[in-house]
Amino acid sequence: MEVDTLTSEVQVVFKTTLPAPFKVEETQIQLSSGSSIRDLTEVLTQLLDDPKTMKGRKLNFMVQNTFLSSTLGELLTSLN
Repeated sequence: MEVDTLTSEVQVVFKTTLPAPFKVEETQIQLSSGSSIRDLTEVLTQLLDDPKTMKGRKLNFMVQNTFLSSTLGELLTSLN
C-alpha cells in the first residue's frame, strides 16, 4: 500500500484467503486516506460478482499485518 501525501490517497489491493465468493481481482484501487472499514466494505461489495454475498457480514481489513480500526491514513501513519 502506497500513501500519496499530496493528494491524501492510498493505493490498495484487496487480497483474501476466504473462499471464491469473497475474492475479487487483485487490482490496485486508489482510495481516500480517510477511508474506514465501512468505506472498504462498500468498495469491496461493489467489486464482488454477487453483492448479496456481503449481506449481513462484517469484515476485518489488515494492513501490514495490523487490523484496521480507524482510517487508512491513521493506520499507515502509526505504522511508519
